[in-house]
Amino acid sequence: MHKSVIFVLLLLPLLALSVRPDCGRGEIDCVGLCARFIDENSDGFCDIGGLSEKSKNENSEMSTDESNSKPYRLILITALTLGLYALSALVKMFGVLTKTQHRRIWNILLLITFLMSGILGLVLVVQLNYQVLGDWYMSFLHLHVEFGIAMALISIIHALWHVSYYAKAFGIATSKKGKLRSTPFNARQSA
Repeated sequence: MHKSVIFVLLLLPLLALSVRPDCGRGEIDCVGLCARFIDENSDGFCDIGGLSEKSKNENSEMSTDESNSKPYRLILITALTLGLYALSALVKMFGVLTKTQHRRIWNILLLITFLMSGILGLVLVVQLNYQVLGDWYMSFLHLHVEFGIAMALISIIHALWHVSYYAKAFGIATSKKGKLRSTPFNARQSA
């Protein structure tokens, strides 16, 4: 008796995951108007809603080039971010900018990308939970991801500036003699 009850209790979450919800909007040929957009067959239309006969025929003729398009500009954003950093490092090297000014510029860019990605993320969460923005929030998702890409790249640059700080914080730093120096992290462990 107990084994069957446990089996049913374990099976219920799996059944709940396998049930597909119906489209609450009753959309036909939906291209992502809500947060429940699912496109597992890569035809560009939501799998939860229905397809008109016209869309079914057009999808069967769709070229593979269109289905392989990339929605986010990862390579472009990476190239622009790293290119601008290289340019600013060159300007710093020639003495036009001081090291402090150079870092201040990149810290401000990190703050801007963080705020944009974070605020857009909060807007998207509000939309997903309360659906107050209508159908045009998908452009926010696009901007959120692209600002997030830039923020991640600038964060990596920022973290590389502070490698010695992190090494000291985690007790990895060594003195000139090769012995582990006392840092706040390893000093607490020995006490």
